[in-house]
Amino acid sequence: MGKRHYHLFVKRLREGAKLPKYANKYAAGADLYACLDCASVCVPAGEERVIPLGIAIAVEPGFELQIRPRSGLRFRYKITVYEGTIDCDFRGELSIIVENHRKVFGYVVKNGKSVAQGVIQRVYQHEIVDVGDGELPEAPGGRGENGYGSTGLD
Repeated sequence: MGKRHYHLFVKRLREGAKLPKYANKYAAGADLYACLDCASVCVPAGEERVIPLGIAIAVEPGFELQIRPRSGLRFRYKITVYEGTIDCDFRGELSIIVENHRKVFGYVVKNGKSVAQGVIQRVYQHEIVDVGDGELPEAPGGRGENGYGSTGLD
């Protein structure tokens, strides 16, 4: 039996829009590129801006596209993006929210530059069961209601 090939269909909505691109054959995420109406947009220190990508996509049913930050931007410039989910039924233009965590300097997002990455993941919908005021099934491993830090801090 042959390997099943999945597809991410992409439509360019703006002149100059770039297709998502994997950096190499081992990359989990495909780079996503800013597609601006101007040469650049400044994100002032401590603020955020919506950056259009100039593309619409069609993810196959049973999958989602997760928007994730690029670690190099976070490490070098204290820039991140809000993570998000693009469902298989969304066909509008993709955009990302860029946040500048610097305390003083603005960050310039340049048109055509990689600003985020998209990772395609399988999704499963579950039947929602209302237990009312009854009990939830027993937690495996005994963790139960223990929350933040209960599995260790190391």
